[in-house]
Amino acid sequence: MNRSATTTPRLHAYLFWAALTLSTAAYPQQTKAVDASAPPASAEESEPSAEEKTKQELAEIISQVAQYQTALDELKGRRSQFEGMRQEMLQEMLNARIERTLDQLISFSHKAAKAYLDKANIPGFDTERSRVIKILESLPVTVGEEIERIRRNLKLPRPEQTPMEQAALGADLAEAAERDDKLVQALIANTEFAERIDLDVSAAKAAIRRHLARSAENASAYLDVTSNDLKKLRRQLRTLPKNKDLAERIAVTEQHMLLAAEILRRRAERMDSLGMKVAAFDAQLIAATGSLSTKIFDWSVMKGLARDFFNSIVDWIEANGARMMFQLLVFLVILAVAWKIARLGELIVQRALGSMRANLSQLLQRMIISTTRSVIIVLGLLIGLSQLDVSIGPLLAGLGIAGFIVGFALQDSLSNFASGLMILLYRPFDVGDIVEVSGAFGTVRHMSLVNTTILAFDNQSLVVPNNQVWRNVIKNVTGQATRRVDMTFGISYGDDIEQAERVLREIVTSTEKVLKVPEPVIHLHELGDSSVNFIVRPWVKTEDYWDTYWTITRQVKLRFDAEGISIPFPQRDVHLYTQAPRGAS
Repeated sequence: MNRSATTTPRLHAYLFWAALTLSTAAYPQQTKAVDASAPPASAEESEPSAEEKTKQELAEIISQVAQYQTALDELKGRRSQFEGMRQEMLQEMLNARIERTLDQLISFSHKAAKAYLDKANIPGFDTERSRVIKILESLPVTVGEEIERIRRNLKLPRPEQTPMEQAALGADLAEAAERDDKLVQALIANTEFAERIDLDVSAAKAAIRRHLARSAENASAYLDVTSNDLKKLRRQLRTLPKNKDLAERIAVTEQHMLLAAEILRRRAERMDSLGMKVAAFDAQLIAATGSLSTKIFDWSVMKGLARDFFNSIVDWIEANGARMMFQLLVFLVILAVAWKIARLGELIVQRALGSMRANLSQLLQRMIISTTRSVIIVLGLLIGLSQLDVSIGPLLAGLGIAGFIVGFALQDSLSNFASGLMILLYRPFDVGDIVEVSGAFGTVRHMSLVNTTILAFDNQSLVVPNNQVWRNVIKNVTGQATRRVDMTFGISYGDDIEQAERVLREIVTSTEKVLKVPEPVIHLHELGDSSVNFIVRPWVKTEDYWDTYWTITRQVKLRFDAEGISIPFPQRDVHLYTQAPRGAS
């Protein structure tokens, strides 16, 4: 007979027997207990009082707790019968049933404590109080036994195992850690209920702290081990880049490192809620994973990061004392080369921008050139540090923290930075332009991402924040290639209008810097209080504006004097009226 043919019916029979065995375990029945000795209640009897109802409800909950405790004890007894036997499937089924029963026991125990505390002010609850106290005192023992069993059965991956075996153990470890964390939460909640009933929970809290401290230390050590293993595997992969086994082991080790970090994070949160010191663990998490959290603002954590960075430097010096001078020389050479490359890159970018057809502003060109130089120098510095084998992870984390704090404190500077980018993008002005903005009038000399420097015509340097520039009206006097010169000249009412208009036109057309197109505008504009006013509006190149203005003004004065045309000043006519005195005949 085929062996597989006989094995299958036996397996099915075994599974059926196991399921039947589990199903016959004592399981709580949510039924209301009835006292057989009590006489039947008559319809005429009154409803039970509120106090009696409360006691009855609490008694039912306590009865459920007792039933779940009995069921749990029976299941544990059955599990002990199969320990040492190769009945893994049955043991897994038993463990699942025990976990579910224990969760129900915890839930109903805390439900009983809450129900008692809600009605503790009602007199006559002494019996219920003693029963609730017994439940709260016995529950930590039951939960502690389960936590200890989880710890005993815990198996960590070993280097000689295959990646598949290590991954399976990692999954078991994650499940066990999650279960342990849930049970610890139950113990913490149990102590809170016990405190509200005025019980002494110092011993229970001390036990929880010891467990959390031991578990956190184990997770911390496991995180260190997996981090070191990951570094070794990655160095091996650089030597054997096509080795699939190494790649698989690296992937599994990364998952184990993240799992260890997650376990340590949960333990640190529980310890912090109990007032325990966790700064060292928080610093280790940030240094190992590089992820930031609100813990980074804790001064103890920042000191731990700085201490780790300093220790890494000390360890590096001790391990590389003989090569230190040589590596330092290499570091300096790399910095010098990076500086030279930065200068060369600056020249190349400058020439490339000059030969481009794109019409980029000088401000944007300067920003691109300076950014190129800075990026090359920073890259050179990082390459130099990597050649020194210095661990820059904690340093980068510290720089990120410092940058966040500085950025939060200097919000106005960030606003100036954003405005500077908008100015570079939309180009409302360029270097050398004459502008009027935010009360400053002069020539643009320099601009950074924070402020703009304007040189006033009296040689004063005005530094204007970019957010003040961008959110106000920007008047670019030299933004266009040509400008119109607006002038007004007045003659007296007794002068010849045709003669004055002819003289003005001759002056404008004879001025060398006046453009022919657009054609100058010369017209009688208004009849003022003291003069007849002409407008004169010639067009000139922007750079010739003031020369033309001053030249035409001077020529008008000279020609008007020569032609006998007066330039009136404000005057007022006074009229006197005489009136005869009263009573005169």
